[in-house]
Amino acid sequence: MNIFSSEILVFTPQGEIVTLPKDATVLDFAFEIHTDLALNCIGAKIGRNVVPINHVLSSGDIIEILSSDSQKPNEQWLHFVKTSKSRKGLNRIFHQEKIKQINEGRKLFKYLVAKNNILVDGKVIKKILKHFHLASKKDLYLQVGNEELSKNELVAVLKEKATDRLIRYWKLQFTDADILENIRKLNPTLEVDEMKLHSFVEIAKCCRPLPGDEITGCQLPDGRISLHRSDCEIIKVESHLGNGKIIQAQWTPKELLSQLYRIELSGFDRPGIANQVTTLISTELNVNIKALHFDTHNELFYGMLDIYIANEDVLKDLVERLEKLKGITTVKTVKDFKDTSKNGFLGFAS
Repeated sequence: MNIFSSEILVFTPQGEIVTLPKDATVLDFAFEIHTDLALNCIGAKIGRNVVPINHVLSSGDIIEILSSDSQKPNEQWLHFVKTSKSRKGLNRIFHQEKIKQINEGRKLFKYLVAKNNILVDGKVIKKILKHFHLASKKDLYLQVGNEELSKNELVAVLKEKATDRLIRYWKLQFTDADILENIRKLNPTLEVDEMKLHSFVEIAKCCRPLPGDEITGCQLPDGRISLHRSDCEIIKVESHLGNGKIIQAQWTPKELLSQLYRIELSGFDRPGIANQVTTLISTELNVNIKALHFDTHNELFYGMLDIYIANEDVLKDLVERLEKLKGITTVKTVKDFKDTSKNGFLGFAS
């Protein structure tokens, strides 16, 4: 029949038939089963072989999808798919992720401006866009949000001495009151660094909020801000009075306070080892994963993880627990490395 020249028939482990176009991949098969499964796909088992997401399928294959909650799709995946369903699913996710990165970049930009006591207007924005060869503020926020543009680079440009006759905002010195007003204008939500509080911020003694608690600020008569738990009775009273003293606040995101480390693993491959590693890191130890990559070859297992670590004690605990996992023989930490994992790509190759 002609159908077999343009389509293939493959099977789920339960024996269900799935029809796909010729040259369809593991990723296409995953999208046919369920979009969420595809977005978390790290590879598949076909018979006794583990294959990557871009493996081309053949008629008669029985396919078991391997997935990880830590997996995140990236635009390289568009080269791995054949079906329009897969392509549309990926493009929808990438569009949503782009909007998210723009919003995160806008938030981080405002945080950096307030933290470094810099007053920014349209002229300064134009200077930044020109320096980084960007077309719009949206492009700026996107590059800040996806980390193509580093925080240090941005702050350096904001602080550099002006060489033209523009008002040199970045050279002005501001009082605490000026900083507070700047935060009110540029960043409706005050972000609080647990490691280094602003001089005008204090922890309320009545409820003593801890990092991780939902917090709200209340402006005191002298202009300083007292941080309370959001369910504190004082906050409830001030909110009811509606006198403008309430300031929205939150703790600085954990990844902004953490050091990026790379951990390299090796050992003997066995079923479930990748899932055990990711579960230990993201669930049991609550460590943020930036990127993750697994390889297997001749029954050997290799892994590379880029993760945010708050301090050396957490890193030491993580290494010790990884070393105890069955099958892992070596665990190596790397602090200073060239970070090329912008998209957080997680791979699984044979």
